[in-house]
Amino acid sequence: MFFNYTLRNIISRKSSYVIVLFIVFTVTLLVLINSLFDSTEKGLKQNYTRSFTGDFYIRPEADFSLSLFGDETPMTGELSSIPVLSDHGKICEMLEEKIPGVRYVSQVSGTALVEFENVRYPVSIFGINGKDYVDLMPSIKIERGEAFNENERGIMLSEYHAGLLGCDVGDVVQFSVASGLSARIRAARVTAIYSYPIQNSILNKMILCDYVTVSSLMDLGTGQTGQAIGSNESDLLDDDFDMDSLFSDSSDSIGSVITEESSDEEIEQNNECLWNFIVCRIPENKSVRSGVSELNSWFSQNGIKAEAKTWRDGAGSNAVYLFWMREIFNVGVIVVLLAGFIIINNTLVINVFNRTKEIGTLRAEGASRFYICGQCMLETMILTFVAGVLGCICGSVLSVVISGCNVSITNSFLVELFGTSTLYIETSLKVMGQAMIFSLVLGILGWIYPVRVALSINPVQAMQGE
Repeated sequence: MFFNYTLRNIISRKSSYVIVLFIVFTVTLLVLINSLFDSTEKGLKQNYTRSFTGDFYIRPEADFSLSLFGDETPMTGELSSIPVLSDHGKICEMLEEKIPGVRYVSQVSGTALVEFENVRYPVSIFGINGKDYVDLMPSIKIERGEAFNENERGIMLSEYHAGLLGCDVGDVVQFSVASGLSARIRAARVTAIYSYPIQNSILNKMILCDYVTVSSLMDLGTGQTGQAIGSNESDLLDDDFDMDSLFSDSSDSIGSVITEESSDEEIEQNNECLWNFIVCRIPENKSVRSGVSELNSWFSQNGIKAEAKTWRDGAGSNAVYLFWMREIFNVGVIVVLLAGFIIINNTLVINVFNRTKEIGTLRAEGASRFYICGQCMLETMILTFVAGVLGCICGSVLSVVISGCNVSITNSFLVELFGTSTLYIETSLKVMGQAMIFSLVLGILGWIYPVRVALSINPVQAMQGE
């Protein structure tokens, strides 16, 4: 009886349809935008984790923003050196013990000028084991040539950089880094040209190179510490000292070039190298968040100056910027929803005012405050529940329609923002559940004030229409 009476009241009033339509519109917008963000977040994450960041990475402790590209601090970032992992071997052993099935590759990073013939421009260079890196990053597709091995010198260029430089497999490309009044210059042969599924400015920043070339460019050495000079060797400039011999072994003089024909001894130093980062991928059934948390806890307990960070931190400032852009879009949606709440609340209040005679009559006939309160609440819950369901259906249908249209994205910023060149929206049960909860919460909040208005009505005045 109570439910049937409430249902008749809803159907008989035109304001009910206005409330339902507006909530349907709001929930549809919420489902559509959240589905879009969830889908593009998944695409963006997959694009980066499968291209260069891995699921997470391990870096040295630093007081500044340190991504896989180096120091991300504005203005001063390019002037600071990248710290090294002092416990690299111990960390690798712990990784295999703590996270079964983990795969990883060590990396040294730097910034240099790349040059081929008359073309020169700055790039970020990653010193890695080529074959292991390609195996770890499934989005890298070798188009020509092959990745270099651990003990080989070589460079792998994306199609973007190969096009800019005008070079191909077999050509020798040169890198240079300023060092005071001189410059360190290194060169290696291109062994492979590769491509990414999606091309954007972040992926176009880097060139993959062997460890020896990058570490010598960055002047990392091989981890050997300097030896103290004894007192008997303090007089270095004897009468028979040959000044030319002082620089006979220098590899950092202006114009010096080390190519892939370097000595075997330099190449074998790869086993004694210093690394900046460890890029990791874990099995799909493992939680990245729990893995990162466990690693950081282990680092802290064992006094290891390292920290595990997520893929977004590894991608650098551009990825963080895109994240905040998405958050701004979410704030815009929230503003729209708040406006919707105000409109719905006002509509419900007006609806109560239009029913003053009815409420007054019920109160005069003995209806309790609890009865009036329950009736208003039930009406509001029915309206918001039905509207929420319809909104979820409409949002899901629109998602399928938009995805079926194969909308192409040509703007480079939007490609970076969404992580794909074709707009694809997938609605999940999680998104629909969140939308339904929002709809019901909206109904509960919108019910409070109208009920207070209804209970404050004097029965006699209400029956008289005052």
